[in-house]
Amino acid sequence: MNTYHNFKRQHGVALITAIMVLALAVIAATAISSDYQLFARRVENSVFGSQAWAYQYASEQWAIVVLRRDKLADGPQQADIYDHPSEDWGLGLSSQILPAGELSASLSDEQAKLNINNLLTDDGVDAIYKQRMQRLFSLLEINPNIVNAIIDWIDPNITPTQPEGAEDQYYIGLERPYLSAGQLMYDISELKLIRGIEAEDYLKLKKYVTALPMRTELNLNAISAQVMAAIVPNMSVELAQDLITNRDMEPYQHIQDFISQVVLNNLQLDPTGLSVKSEFFTLSSEINIAKNYSKKISLMHRMDTQVKVVKRITGQ
Repeated sequence: MNTYHNFKRQHGVALITAIMVLALAVIAATAISSDYQLFARRVENSVFGSQAWAYQYASEQWAIVVLRRDKLADGPQQADIYDHPSEDWGLGLSSQILPAGELSASLSDEQAKLNINNLLTDDGVDAIYKQRMQRLFSLLEINPNIVNAIIDWIDPNITPTQPEGAEDQYYIGLERPYLSAGQLMYDISELKLIRGIEAEDYLKLKKYVTALPMRTELNLNAISAQVMAAIVPNMSVELAQDLITNRDMEPYQHIQDFISQVVLNNLQLDPTGLSVKSEFFTLSSEINIAKNYSKKISLMHRMDTQVKVVKRITGQ
């Protein structure tokens, strides 16, 4: 009888042991499978990243060719030739089916926006540009005094601009402290760090302002109605839109073409910093590879017939 009970006990222990071994095997198999899937995903992401970069590079080469071709078409004597989005460079690269996926790209004129870094000159604050920026803020229903905080963000001194400026002493007092840049703005996303700018303000502003690495002129052939109204005191957005409608049918070949329209409407204009040509363009590349999507941004700088990539931004 004891032998029978010992056999049952041993059989039970063996069964439990077998179940435990099976459970451990299942756990190990699951861990191996999970690790494999993670490894496979990492490899897939790495391959996608490499392919996406190759596609972005291809779109940049397209942009370089089309921007150079546009400049070469002007000819060496065409000093007053203009840039307008209706030209070949503004038509974009339609969806291209490539071996591993799909690519489309478009170029936009970055000098259609107010350049924040124009707020400063070697001698201090650019009063004309500050007024333009403040008028834009007012048109967008944003506190125009925030422009003072932007000036403080990029200027090298530590004295707050009044009213509502902000230097290091303000930012280090925040719950998560940081310092002001004290140099030209590298990217427009820095606006999110500046005193007084809320998330909704940033979404409004990024359509109309930019941060370029040097002083630039505004291209009258590319600016929006809001920017046009900002550079002409007392001009309404509605009048600006009417002028833009006419401009898009017949682009300005000279700055004087625009000035004459302003004069006809009994308005005053300081033509400082205005142009009908551009040097900076933004390339937006949309890439689809095996159900993976990526949007990449490249800032292009055209100097005469030479075009180079200034910076790249991923995932914007």
